[in-house]
This record gives sequence, structure tokens and C-alpha cells, in this order.
Amino acid sequence: KEATTVITSAETATDDTSVGNTLKAYGLFYRALVHGTLIQYFEQIPVEIIEDAPFNDRVTVLQNAIDDLTEALAHTKKDGTENWKDGDEIDVCLGGTFANDKFISLINRSKDK
Repeated sequence: KEATTVITSAETATDDTSVGNTLKAYGLFYRALVHGTLIQYFEQIPVEIIEDAPFNDRVTVLQNAIDDLTEALAHTKKDGTENWKDGDEIDVCLGGTFANDKFISLINRSKDK
């Protein structure tokens, strides 16, 4: 639910388009990660945040995750250059603190080489 909230609120969260795009990209990555993880353990999961949401099979859930990742990769930096390219090695790290804060970190390892 948090990822979808970030995705839908990203455009209005700031006046800076680049920051809004970055927020949306983080939300898309996180949602893809969550759906990909959940579908490994369950035969079906709901992908919509609505009351009595229908459950979707693995193929549908994984296609939604791929679509989210594809959309996230389309977001760019302020100067218009790409944050990441197809084939880049990207580490996705999730963390939190004792105060129940949650955060996500994306590291493009291909830029370190």
C-alpha cells in the first residue's frame, strides 16, 4: 500500500519534476519488489488496493512487476540523462529503524566499474 501511495502522490509532492519522478521510480521499484517476493510464497495475490480486490495468478503479478520496473527505468535526472540503462546491475536495499521507519536504497553498481 505504501508504494502505491508514493506512486500516486509523487507528482504533487514537490514542485520539482525531477524529484517527483525519482519518488515515483522508487515507489515502482518497491512495489515490483514486494509483488515479486509475495508471489514466490503464494499462488495468488491481490495487486490492487481496493476492498474485496480480486486475486491474480503468478503470470499476471509478475507481468505487473515487469511493467513497474520498465516504467521506473524510464525516469531521468534533472539534466535529462538516464539514471540507469537496460542491463545495469542495480542493488535494491530495504531497511528500517526502531521507530518503524522504512526506506529503500537503489545503487547502480555498473557506474562503479
